Amino acid sequence: SLDGHMLECNERTVQMAGESRESLLTKSLATHYENPDDRARLVAELRGKGAVRNFETWTVQRDGKRVAASMNAVLAPIGPDGAPLILGMLEDITDRKLAEERAGEGEERFRIIAEQSMLGILIFQDDTIRFVNQAVSDINGYSIEEMSNWDVRDMAQVIHPDDVTFVL
Repeated sequence: SLDGHMLECNERTVQMAGESRESLLTKSLATHYENPDDRARLVAELRGKGAVRNFETWTVQRDGKRVAASMNAVLAPIGPDGAPLILGMLEDITDRKLAEERAGEGEERFRIIAEQSMLGILIFQDDTIRFVNQAVSDINGYSIEEMSNWDVRDMAQVIHPDDVTFVL
C-alpha cells in the first residue's frame, strides 16, 4: 500500500525479505530499505506516473544481509472503494548488482594503475579510443582530451609506419 504496508505476498517475497510472512504483513516496509529515500522516491514515481518499471533498490534483511531488488509495479484502484494500492512484482538482482560493484572496483583499480604508469596505455574499442593515459599524451604531444576524440585513423598518423599493424 502507499502507506508502506504489505497486504499480500508470495513465498519468494518471504525468502527475499528473510523473515516470516506474518511479520511482513504486520510491519512497515520502510524499515526494509537500505536507503529510506528509495521508498519515498518509489511512492512519488507511482503517484506521478501511475507505474514504475525496473525500479532498483537495496533492501536489508533482519539479519543484516543486503538484497538488491528490481520492482515493476502499478498503482491500481483495487482497494476498498477503489482506493489505489501498489500491485507489484519483485525480482532478486543481488548477484547482478554485486557483480557490477566488483566490476566497477576492478575498473577503478585499473584506472589508478594506468593513470600512474610511465608506460603509454591506450584502449581502443569499436575503432574509438576509450581510455588514454598521460604517458601516451606525453609521448605524442597531444592532450588526453584531444586524443579521446580520435578514431583509429587519427591514432595511426602518430605511430611509426613500421609499428602501426602491431599497435593497432
